Amino acid sequence: MSSYNVVQAEFFHFPGKPISLEEAVAHSLLRACEGSRIKTTVRFLDRTGKISHYAAKAQACNCEIKRLIAETVSGRMQKIIRDQRLKSQYRRKDRLGSVSRNAVRALSETIRFNQPVAIEESDFSFRLANRNELHELMEAVNAADKAWLFVFKPADLFADDVTMLHDVTK
Repeated sequence: MSSYNVVQAEFFHFPGKPISLEEAVAHSLLRACEGSRIKTTVRFLDRTGKISHYAAKAQACNCEIKRLIAETVSGRMQKIIRDQRLKSQYRRKDRLGSVSRNAVRALSETIRFNQPVAIEESDFSFRLANRNELHELMEAVNAADKAWLFVFKPADLFADDVTMLHDVTK
């Protein structure tokens, strides 16, 4: 077992523009008929701690935004203060950058330093990626429109029983 956190990044392959549920289903069916997947899922070790730090900050920011949106305010001044705090959290989220961009950067560093990368199979198990697959993998994740990021406590890359530390899905 490793002493590094395990990162699981799920990259979704949907059109860049917002689409309806019907369009998403049609797109998924088309990709399935073509034999291509709607998402690429990889796992790698967070040896620098950068992606764990990013995920913790992004998750905290998302939680604060949800809390502020759900907060009920009675007076006009309280509403103004709440809206200013909300605007501040959205700016903070923008400064953190997109989940997809951060996940791609972390995966790229992992590959560049010849660290192991696990790829999810169609049966949801993971296997070690071959060196000759990594270029195609990077092309797929760079083309993804959205990503989800999960950080687990130190474990084996292929483990099914993992303990979640952070998740960033927005």
